[in-house]
Parts: sequence; C-alpha cells; structure tokens
Amino acid sequence: MDIITNSTPGENRTQSIRLYYGILLFWLLLNLVQAFFTELIHDEAYYYFYSTDLAWGYYDHPPMLALLIKLGSFILPGELGVRLLIVLFSVAAL
Repeated sequence: MDIITNSTPGENRTQSIRLYYGILLFWLLLNLVQAFFTELIHDEAYYYFYSTDLAWGYYDHPPMLALLIKLGSFILPGELGVRLLIVLFSVAAL
C-alpha cells in the first residue's frame, strides 16, 4: 500500500488508464468538432477532388489518402466526411 496516496498500485493503474482514455475521448471530440465547423482548405479540396476518381497513383500522392477520403465521404457527407478517417487515425496513433 502506498503511504502517500493510500491507494494500491492496481488502483493507480486503473486511474491512469481512465485518465488516458478520457484524454483520448476529449481529443477525438475536439477534432470532430473542428472538422465539422471548419471549411476545407485548398489542399483538402484538392485531395477530395482526386478521391472522386480513384486510381493506383496520382501526380504527387499515393492512393491511400484518396481512399481514406472516399471512405469517409461515403460514411458522412461534407467536410466531416473528408476528415473523418484522418481524425480517427490521428487519435488511434496516440
């Protein structure tokens, strides 16, 4: 038993895990709100444009980004759909 906090190591680990997932959830919600309320910038509009006609490769990018945007746009319309999977993967990377 830890004398300073009066909690066991298992309780500290559980609290740390809850805090970590709470921060991830907050980060996800913050990014989703930002993705919904902001307009597409020039690069994102360009990426969306080439996601409408999928190919194995593009002039300056491999096809993965176009595929992610295509799938996100299939799930949700608008700016949020364009950014959806990018937001989810950025949170998953944390």
